Parts: sequence; C-alpha cells; structure tokens
Amino acid sequence: MKRIFYIILLIAVLLLIGFGIYKESTSGTANNKNIGSSITNEEGKTDENIQTNLFNEVNSVNEANEINTNNEKTDIILGDNMFIAQINDIYLNYKDYIGKTIEIEGFPLAYDKYKFVGRYGPGCCVGDGYAYIEYEYDKNIELLSEKDWIKVTGEIEMGYDGRTDYVYIKAKSVEKLDVRGKDTVVN
Repeated sequence: MKRIFYIILLIAVLLLIGFGIYKESTSGTANNKNIGSSITNEEGKTDENIQTNLFNEVNSVNEANEINTNNEKTDIILGDNMFIAQINDIYLNYKDYIGKTIEIEGFPLAYDKYKFVGRYGPGCCVGDGYAYIEYEYDKNIELLSEKDWIKVTGEIEMGYDGRTDYVYIKAKSVEKLDVRGKDTVVN
C-alpha cells in the first residue's frame, strides 16, 4: 500500500514540475501566443500564418535594434530571446536572409575546419541540444574554447562545399566577450 502511495505521489510531483516548466517556457511575452507549438490564436481559431508571424515579430524586434556598436546597419540581432526560432527560420527561409547583416552571440564550436556559434537548447540527444550556425572568418583569432562567449558579426551567405549548398555567416568580426548571455535557450 505504501508503495502505491509513493508511486502516485511521484507521478503527481512529476506532473506538477512538468506543467511548471511548460508554463515558464510559454509565459515570456504577451506576443508569444502565435509562436511555438500553439496553432491557435487568441480567439481559438487556427492560425495558418505562424511562420510569417514569427518572421514579422522577430524582424520588428530587430528593427528596434538596427544599429550595432560599430555604427553599421545590422539587420538581425540574435541574443537571448527567440534564438532557436530565428536560427530555424534562417535555415528554412534562407532566401529571405541572404545578404542580411547579422550579429549573434553564443558559444564557439569547432569541428575539423568548420567553426560554429550557438547555444544549448532543449533536446533529448547530443545533436538536439545545440542550436548553431556556421561562420567563416579570414583573420586569425586566438584559440577559443566552448567555455568562451563570442559575438560574430557578418553577412549571411550561401556556400557550396562540392556536395551540397549550406548557409553560413561571412564574418566581418569575431569578438570574445566578458559578459555572457543565456547559456541555454528554450525559444
């Protein structure tokens, strides 16, 4: 009897924790109603323009932050908010982003000759837990580790490696930062 009681108690606690995490991850801003896994709007009607709404919302946030520290026009600024959604949108709708200037902060990650910048995200497996984008930088920079925090500023371009096309940032600058953003992002 005690065993059944403890099992029921454990299930109840796990459910409460799960709903608490869900509530926390969906309660960011009032405008989050059309973003993420929800497919209905405030009136409960099906929203067929989720991706368009996401693109417009992210761009309206970016328009408010168009100037970076170098006084150059920046079209896209990826910080702590909307990180995963914006990275996904860049990959899915790359034609809308080619030629745009981007500023992105995150962990540096290197694999062979390839360099990436990204952040940890939700997921169950090794590849699921990291949202990133490749960058190329012609200048020598100090060796970076995954413990560092960097800001990459450059232009989004399309490349071809002999097998496939890929989206990347042609970096104008790569800075090592002292102040970190959020290591793990959920949106």
